[in-house]
Amino acid sequence: MEPSLGPWSLPEEVFSWLGENVSPESIILELGSGAGTQKLCNMFALVYSIEHNPEYLYLSDSNYIYAPLAGSGNALWYDLGALVPQLPPHYDFLLIDGPPGSTRPNITAHFRLLKQDVPILYDDSERPADRCAVEIIAATLGRKPLHIDAPSRGAGKQFSVLLP
Repeated sequence: MEPSLGPWSLPEEVFSWLGENVSPESIILELGSGAGTQKLCNMFALVYSIEHNPEYLYLSDSNYIYAPLAGSGNALWYDLGALVPQLPPHYDFLLIDGPPGSTRPNITAHFRLLKQDVPILYDDSERPADRCAVEIIAATLGRKPLHIDAPSRGAGKQFSVLLP
């Protein structure tokens, strides 16, 4: 296993799973960019990264979509006015690793804006609010989530995959 990309990056188990299960010719839509984005760019034909923080823009070869956070409370998520016009018309895989912390589960209120027919990977699904978001998305799509341990990030760390 390669060395860690940092404490906030995707765990190495995610990259291993992607390498074993997703075609290198795939187009990836990543919600939340960071230290692992360049590794995704090296693995796949094209990566789009939705990012709310200007400090994380253009740190890799990804195609960045800047969408600051907007709203408050349970409605805090990417600014839809900035996000929607920039969403790519086609992508093969959705990787959910943002926005950060307690704002990520708010994706359930906006999931209709994203493609419904692609495989999905949701990081940090061991957190109760994120696990609930995974279950809501799974029920919406009629899919059964696969919860995968990521011990490189510590005991209990998980990510979830929802396959079509």
